[in-house]
Amino acid sequence: LINRIGFMQGRLCEPVDNKIQSFPWRDWENEFSSAEAIDLHLMEWTLDQERLYENPLMTADGQLKIIELCQKHNISIPSLTGDCFIGKSSNNL
Repeated sequence: LINRIGFMQGRLCEPVDNKIQSFPWRDWENEFSSAEAIDLHLMEWTLDQERLYENPLMTADGQLKIIELCQKHNISIPSLTGDCFIGKSSNNL
């Protein structure tokens, strides 16, 4: 059971603009080692509307970096938080 407890991205670093939930642009890569250090191995990725298509999950280079960090720090990302959908219609994406 303990291996099934994870964290939402952005919770292991400083908040962005004092928001409790936001993609941690400055620290996203560091969060992998922070999670490993406290024995958390499940991460829920965050997709914000702002800079959506710049999010590492949305780019080929970013995806490769995510895979590399997951392998290096034994992290799995089985889910995501789709904040990009809150208050937006599909034609605004």
